[in-house]
Amino acid sequence: MAHNVNILNGLWYVHKGYALSYAPLAYQLLSGKTEIKTEKDLPVILTKYTTGVTSAASAKSDSGESYAAVVDIKTMILKFDDFWAGIRGTKSIGRILQALDNDPACVGIVLDIDSGGGQVYGTPLLYDVINNLSKPVVAYTDGMMCSAAYYLGAASDHIVANPRAEDLGSLGAYAGVLDFNGMFEKWGAKYHEVYATESTEKNHAYRELLEGNYEPYITQELDPIVTKFHEDMKASRPQLDSKVFKGGTWNGEQAVELGLADVTGTLADAVNKVFELHNANNSNLNTTTMSKNRPLLQSALGLDHPLEEMEGHSSLSVEMIDSLETVLSEKDTAVTAAEAARDAAITEKDAAISTTASTESAMDALIASKEIEVAANATPAEKLTAIENHINVLGKQDGDSHTNVGADGKENINGNAFVDAGASHNRIADELFNQK
Repeated sequence: MAHNVNILNGLWYVHKGYALSYAPLAYQLLSGKTEIKTEKDLPVILTKYTTGVTSAASAKSDSGESYAAVVDIKTMILKFDDFWAGIRGTKSIGRILQALDNDPACVGIVLDIDSGGGQVYGTPLLYDVINNLSKPVVAYTDGMMCSAAYYLGAASDHIVANPRAEDLGSLGAYAGVLDFNGMFEKWGAKYHEVYATESTEKNHAYRELLEGNYEPYITQELDPIVTKFHEDMKASRPQLDSKVFKGGTWNGEQAVELGLADVTGTLADAVNKVFELHNANNSNLNTTTMSKNRPLLQSALGLDHPLEEMEGHSSLSVEMIDSLETVLSEKDTAVTAAEAARDAAITEKDAAISTTASTESAMDALIASKEIEVAANATPAEKLTAIENHINVLGKQDGDSHTNVGADGKENINGNAFVDAGASHNRIADELFNQK
């Protein structure tokens, strides 16, 4: 089994005094004097409590009835389980919380926190898990809830601080870097660090730190981490006093004044708060409310007010359904009639277009045959005027002598000319005049 020594790695959201309390463990890890632990050696962090809690110590429950789960976060916060240190990592805690959230018997969760913080890596991920839990979450501390530990507590719906709690806050980050080169040399080893030609920025801030130039490490590593930390805190707890972002810590009573906690109380109070939030949520789900205004639907149902809703649903009576069916049927009939009228209008329009095209074609033929002068882009009205003018001119001229065929079928050479009204060009002209 692979074992992580997470306590020696990474950047930290941690209270300095709390970090130093782990120095003996760090020494044991470095000296190889610790025993290798397994999964079964990690601490049990889950306790279940029933409703009606008056004393948390007497309210434990192993039955199948509804319960509030109390999850302990009372070690340094690391991303992965650390078997040497006996610490459950944030990844493991996240899986426990999600399992509780999916348990129908679990009404909510209390995070019982007594930690000065821990690693940066993994903390925001667990913060997101807590934020996304569907059931109420209450954070409680009777000791320390600092830095990474406060990061996690702030994701809850409510924070209870014991009035005797020592430290809440420490909303910042720092790095403690161990330079092992001297130790290696004491052991007879010479350490050489060589970088590729193109790798000028690799570990730049870290190398500068070892040379005593801390500024690049602060601006490139620590400042961005703290900026994101503070953004999440302001989003979760907008009531925070601005002074808490300087990194100080306060006791339980002071924490309430600064917005770091909501109330002072005990673990039993925190458990009871979970049940209170659970009951309030259920009450809200079962409350009948009016849905949003939907004027068209309300008109179809004959209502002058919105429908009633319960748990996000509305029901319709048989009368309402019949009324809605009648309105939809009438609308369907009206739509069918409108579509028929539209189709008839389209047919009439197409016929008119066809007639107009035929008439214009006849005008063009007449203009061409009589060599009437019109502009190339003349409109039908302009063409008709040109034809009319041409006919008026012809009407003022004397008729030519020509052979006529009389009513008796005999030719009349000297007779007066007459106009053949049946001739095709005269029929076209008459038609054009009639349309004008």
